[in-house]
Amino acid sequence: MAAQPSRKKGVLDPFVAFLRWIWDRLERTLLLALKIVFPSRFISPLGFLGMLTVIVFIILGVTGALLLFHYTPVFGDCSNSTATPAACNQAYQSVQSINNQVDWGFLIRNIHYTASNAMVLLAVMHMFYQYFAGRYKLRYEILWVTGIILGVVTIIEAYTGYDLIFNIRGQLAINIGQTLTYYSPVIGANLAQIIFGFSFNDLAIRFYAFHVFIIPIIMLAIMSVHLPKNLVLDIPVASAVTGIILIMGGLFPVEVGVEYIPNLPTQITFPEWYFTSLYA
Repeated sequence: MAAQPSRKKGVLDPFVAFLRWIWDRLERTLLLALKIVFPSRFISPLGFLGMLTVIVFIILGVTGALLLFHYTPVFGDCSNSTATPAACNQAYQSVQSINNQVDWGFLIRNIHYTASNAMVLLAVMHMFYQYFAGRYKLRYEILWVTGIILGVVTIIEAYTGYDLIFNIRGQLAINIGQTLTYYSPVIGANLAQIIFGFSFNDLAIRFYAFHVFIIPIIMLAIMSVHLPKNLVLDIPVASAVTGIILIMGGLFPVEVGVEYIPNLPTQITFPEWYFTSLYA
């Protein structure tokens, strides 16, 4: 029997061997411990609302990272009579610049805003479905408790996000949040100082840190405990939700709102839909 000729090594062979080496060692990590199930037939999307929420979270991370390049978390001293609104509320002016001057800035901001509302809505729907379906009874107590905590943290993340615009709507939400925190039992006053600071500039920097760094890390830490081993991902439904967010972000522009300037009378405004009960 004639010996088979040896195959010549291709240019990509070292690269393929390197990828196989990495894949073999990833089997020992948490990354490959998660198993994503792709259903072969249509199933109710109510069963994987949590996975859809994670997908929207990724969209928020990408669009939020792009917005970071142009946002300025600065609220200057407005007590000076010579201070102009542009020099005073630089945070609001940077959002105006993103909306009106940065290439595709209005679209990225609209998608980010639409995705934030979608994430809150999906998280609430996911919580109600799990409750009424009785899923928390099937040895899923840890998932249920971490899910409740994650839902609350999601709303707090959305709250810090729309306050960063520093328009009248955001300032009204800040005032109410500061009052509720201040009058909390025992640690209310100290907690309000830690969260809201001592000036508008303190507030801008702290909410910026909360929104882009501290709260997302907390959410990722809770997700590491909350996500089950087997994740169900329906590609058509996930694609539809992503497409709806992108289309709504392009067709329905989000207003920046009226700039907040201290010591000037404010207008009557309304909160985001998920905070309506607090204003009632």
